[in-house]
Amino acid sequence: LFRQTRHDQACRENVLAQLSESPRLRGIFADLFDADGAGITKHPAERYVPMGATTFGAVVAEARNWGVIAIGYQSVDWVDGVDGVDGPVAAGKLSPGLRLNPAKDESVTFGPGDQIIVISRTG
Repeated sequence: LFRQTRHDQACRENVLAQLSESPRLRGIFADLFDADGAGITKHPAERYVPMGATTFGAVVAEARNWGVIAIGYQSVDWVDGVDGVDGPVAAGKLSPGLRLNPAKDESVTFGPGDQIIVISRTG
């Protein structure tokens, strides 16, 4: 479901590392690898929120209405360590523009091409 890019690979690796480090999430971890289980994918941000400024909590709430779980986002406008967060070394920052597990009250500005990373049912 992911296009094969360096940034997408980093996203998959980080999500899998987070899940494997927490034994209470074993069921989720197993479901992600089950052919009939859930999958991690990216959807256009405008599916969930209007373009412009919002909070990640608004994304989470609208994603829930679509039956998916929002776990992060990827911004195409990341330039020189500036993407509305704390630069490339901020917590949850994996690669340019990619953010996992942001706080629900975190402000984010979405534009064309930005993606929401979700866990969704595939089977």
